[in-house]
Amino acid sequence: MIPGRDLLIGRTTVNERSKLISKLEELITEDGRVIYRLPKLRAAVETVPPDELEQRGKRRDKLERLELTCQYRRSNQIIKKREETAMLCWNDKIYRDARYEMFDMVWPQWRDYLIAENRTETLNTVIQSIGAAGTFRDHYLIFARSNLSIVWPHLKSEVTVKEDTSEELIMEQLAILRVKEERDLS
Repeated sequence: MIPGRDLLIGRTTVNERSKLISKLEELITEDGRVIYRLPKLRAAVETVPPDELEQRGKRRDKLERLELTCQYRRSNQIIKKREETAMLCWNDKIYRDARYEMFDMVWPQWRDYLIAENRTETLNTVIQSIGAAGTFRDHYLIFARSNLSIVWPHLKSEVTVKEDTSEELIMEQLAILRVKEERDLS
């Protein structure tokens, strides 16, 4: 604290000031644990076992590191046209490997989606899990359509595809991957 900028001077009694200093010292010694004093957070944390909470945190950290890797690689490829930048990124092995690892983390079954007999996950079910399905569905399909010609040449070497696989199904897969990435990073 800067003594010349003490906003409490003349506004507290000696007794109040002493209690306030004691409380602040107590909170400082608690370090990060002070956050557990919030009832809603404490209740939420108590419902998840500590080791699971730790695993979720590590997963989130890894996902964020992969996203940052992709953003860094993308920043090195920026050209005026979005499509050219995306093309350069997907041709970059480090970028592509980071994306595949992210895909594996957010949706381990993504490689089998195009050949699955029963698709339990569809774009609608995934979007409903984040709410406002009608609002976002078109957004993600537009994203998928705009990236199809760029991403699909790389992606098709990672997945098994039936000969009659429709472009719409491939776009749905791209959209689902995008939704899952965004959901897990938010």
